[in-house]
Amino acid sequence: MLSTADRVVDGDADSWCQEWIATAQRLVTVAEGCASSGHQVSARAAYLRAATYYAMALSSVDATKDPGALLQSTFTEHRRCFDAYAELLDPPAERVKIPYEDQTMPGYLFRPAKTDVPCRTLIMNNGSDGPMTSIWPAVSAGGVARGYNVLIFDGPGQQSMLFERGVPFRHDWEHVITPVVDFLLARSDVDPSQIVLYGISQAGYWVPRAVAFEHRIAAAIADPGAMTSSSRGGRRCLQHCCSFSTPATSRPSTGSSTKECSRRLRRSGRTGSGGQNRTAWTPPSTCSRPLANTTSPTWSIRSRLHC
Repeated sequence: MLSTADRVVDGDADSWCQEWIATAQRLVTVAEGCASSGHQVSARAAYLRAATYYAMALSSVDATKDPGALLQSTFTEHRRCFDAYAELLDPPAERVKIPYEDQTMPGYLFRPAKTDVPCRTLIMNNGSDGPMTSIWPAVSAGGVARGYNVLIFDGPGQQSMLFERGVPFRHDWEHVITPVVDFLLARSDVDPSQIVLYGISQAGYWVPRAVAFEHRIAAAIADPGAMTSSSRGGRRCLQHCCSFSTPATSRPSTGSSTKECSRRLRRSGRTGSGGQNRTAWTPPSTCSRPLANTTSPTWSIRSRLHC
């Protein structure tokens, strides 16, 4: 990584992308050579590194001279390498399609062992621009090592859903997580009473919102807990990313139903490092009152402050 960074011309996004792509391509050659020689462990490690370096290039594509052309080719190679890595795991990861509205969300289900025994399952919810290669080694691999099924997926506005289909973000993330839970509960290898939802970065907002509506989640972790996105330009960002714009005057005059259910998210613990808080909630199993529809993302986000 240091040698790649050393070759990058300061302030030149095209140089950044070019050098990280070159490093990724070198690792692909290594991976293919290892695979052809039967060295699966070395091959999958090289494929994962290559996918990671392609993701590094993707982080600055928008600033290049021709982002459209570079985005598609780089993302295709990034995902191809991650697919190759996933297939070389033991057991191999299962590529899945999660029904969502009139289409599907792509994902990967990682299993701890070849068994039909229902397992605890961890749903990994990435942030706004996080690639698979960032969320897998950070937490997901550790979950599999500890006996969890782990599901990673691309939701609206994330990676393949945005780059390949043009599907933007949405603020009401419960409409994303509920189909994911439905998908998992239809499987015989998932313990329906032990589904955990983990959200990182922007998902630190999405996860608390989702579990306020989706009560089949046994536990949830927001890393860090984004209790409000209305400050530091957060609301403006949400309006842009979600194609959502609501003036303050259109906020509902009362929001007791949403606030009441938000209070019922019981904070069970908090740990933090480096100035970021990781907040865990154990949601209620039932909710006696229906949640009121809200028309403002800022209103519904701020209601989380009552948790």
